[in-house]
Amino acid sequence: MTRVLYLTTYSPTYLAACVTTLGRHGRRDFAWQQANLFRDSYGWADFWTRPLAQHGFELFYAIANVQPLQHAWAREHGMSVDDERWPLQIALAQAADYRPEIVFVDEYRTFDATFLRELRARCPTIRAIVGHCGAPHRGYDAFACYDLVLSNIKAFVDEFRAQGLRAEHLPHAFSTLVPQRMAPAHAARIPFSFVGSLLPQADHHVDRIATLQQMVLATPILLFAPGAGIGSRDRLTLAAKRALWPLAHRLVALPIGRRLLARMPALDRLAASATAPARWRGLDPVLARRLRPPRYGLAMFDLLAHSDLTFNQHIDVARGNASNMRLFEATGVGSCLLTDALPDLAELFEPDREVATYGSPAEAVDKAQYLLTHDAKRREIAAAGQRRALRDHTFEQRAPLLAQHLRSALG
Repeated sequence: MTRVLYLTTYSPTYLAACVTTLGRHGRRDFAWQQANLFRDSYGWADFWTRPLAQHGFELFYAIANVQPLQHAWAREHGMSVDDERWPLQIALAQAADYRPEIVFVDEYRTFDATFLRELRARCPTIRAIVGHCGAPHRGYDAFACYDLVLSNIKAFVDEFRAQGLRAEHLPHAFSTLVPQRMAPAHAARIPFSFVGSLLPQADHHVDRIATLQQMVLATPILLFAPGAGIGSRDRLTLAAKRALWPLAHRLVALPIGRRLLARMPALDRLAASATAPARWRGLDPVLARRLRPPRYGLAMFDLLAHSDLTFNQHIDVARGNASNMRLFEATGVGSCLLTDALPDLAELFEPDREVATYGSPAEAVDKAQYLLTHDAKRREIAAAGQRRALRDHTFEQRAPLLAQHLRSALG
């Protein structure tokens, strides 16, 4: 079996939502904690483990920022950790202990070029570093040390190739583990839901917010999203980053400045950004009144499964490519999905038969109103979408493609 070290982090908002559970089990052993964390099915969880094993790949997951989990591993390996650098310190130790042949990185900000160079130096067994990027990024330099970059967004693949990087397309998928892990149905039905993020910043969710501003005035949609996009602490952090960005760029030009940046990773990351962090713009009060606490993992899947209709609009940076996870998560659990009619959507789902589609905010409102009052049609679309997701878009179906990409990275 080819050993793959899977390097990732979990969203701070997700970790905050399950911090009580993590803290309660903080003294349990590493294997027990990781199994229970995976059972919640957040993000990609352990969804690649079994499908890739069938193609000759073994995975070890280093979820670097889950403190109780990572500190359990350190205790079990007699390792003392630095209070400030523990996420990267423990991840490096896990790599050295596991001796991978491939490193798979799906969080390029934390595991930057400096870290990956140190990782290669510590682990001579590494033959290839493969990265995944499906979200706004601050430039291509972060990917220069990858042997292969994967993305669910076709436009990103073209852009990476134009920069001279090896890049391939890997669509998202639905895990058949999710229905096995979900509790028996007992929650009340929700007529219409949106589950996701609402960040009013360039390349994020500006178009999504504009559509939802019309949707909330004409439908009973409920929005399950973090706070008002981001919390007050995050807004202060964003303001601080905007203030420090010019200083970071001036330091780059100075010899002493480069030495200072090497000791301050946060400022160094700002210096690597070609543009200043976006200015915070608050969420529309009309949307804010429809906000409900965010849902993650199995709680999110349960919400989608109990939604008669659920809304989706791709992130602005998707460049018109049908590519996000919600396409497969919602259809996989049997919800009727109302999604934006992007040019290549038909390659994944048949528009208005397997998913409902819209081409403008006004059409989105019209389609939602129609589906909410025509139960038979809505159920027909939901059933067809679920059949397609389970037939063509599971991790088992994607595994041969990912295995092929991993082998090509090994050369």
